[in-house]
Amino acid sequence: MLEATATAAAADQERIVRLARQAQAHAERALERLRDTVRDIHPCELSDLGLIAAVRELAARSPLRVELTSTGDDTQLSSPTATAVYFTVSEALTNISKHAGVGNARIDLRCATTDVHVRVHDDGVGGARIETGSGLAGLRERMRSVGGNLEILSPPGGGTLVVASAPSQPPW
Repeated sequence: MLEATATAAAADQERIVRLARQAQAHAERALERLRDTVRDIHPCELSDLGLIAAVRELAARSPLRVELTSTGDDTQLSSPTATAVYFTVSEALTNISKHAGVGNARIDLRCATTDVHVRVHDDGVGGARIETGSGLAGLRERMRSVGGNLEILSPPGGGTLVVASAPSQPPW
């Protein structure tokens, strides 16, 4: 793209402007993808604020109306455990906004000295299932990697409840 811009410089100023704008748009999209990738690896809110505050930020950024209740102290959570729980909540909210057919969700997050529990619920269409290769299967594996568990209760027409729990410190 930049080479084409340099070549066009000698011939056509209008083409130069168009190519430069395209190059800028490509660079902006690449930078946004890079930011998303970094955020997906480990969100800075999680490191800077802890799990409870990071989930609060996640709920605030969601297009859904999210009711959040949180209790306990998240300072005892290992980074891998906090990350697994954070991404479970993030994926659950994404799935609700995409598939549930409702505009609201409820999160109950409980942090204790020995473990953490989170429940994400909606009153949508239900029917969610953990299938190989799905985002939910990936979340289950992420929770298992820190000694935790993930369950989905989602009868058709009955909403979806995502329940995750893990020890504060992974067993390894």
